[in-house]
Amino acid sequence: MRKILMLLGCVLVTASACGAGQEAQTSNEAPAVQGADAQAGPMRLLDLMVPFRQDGYPAGSDVPLVVRIVSEATSTVQLSAVGPGPAGDNAVIPAEVTPDGVHRLPVAVAAQGCSLLVPPDGGYLIARKIKAEMTYGYSVSVRFTFTEGGSVDVAVPMAPPDAGVSGPQDPGLCRHPDW
Repeated sequence: MRKILMLLGCVLVTASACGAGQEAQTSNEAPAVQGADAQAGPMRLLDLMVPFRQDGYPAGSDVPLVVRIVSEATSTVQLSAVGPGPAGDNAVIPAEVTPDGVHRLPVAVAAQGCSLLVPPDGGYLIARKIKAEMTYGYSVSVRFTFTEGGSVDVAVPMAPPDAGVSGPQDPGLCRHPDW
């Protein structure tokens, strides 16, 4: 009888696991945060991504980056440098692009403040001349350096096709959904 109960228990566990396959209800749910998050000391980088492009970005092209920076510092901190990360073929040399086409760093983030660098409106960062083609599922390796908190390396992924990464510069976009 004991063996039959153990066998029945194994069958029930196996049958319940079948709902977690490709056709499960959760298989079509998008994560709350589409991009990458990172932290360098008191500075948080939230939901970093490359805007989706159906055919991807060919090698040698410039790629816009969606960057949201939240400061937990007690004084203004600057994003002083953005450069190639340590990994992958897509090492980059990004720069800030402003509406007038002038490239500017540093980007100042006020104490307990937020800075949105989201294309196409206002200033944003671009990865210059990526070394390899970038399609959905791949990322760009980027190092962000701050005047306080040091540096952090981030693999910035391409956004999924249905992610809205442009639009109004809403300060609410600096809030992480888990906060």
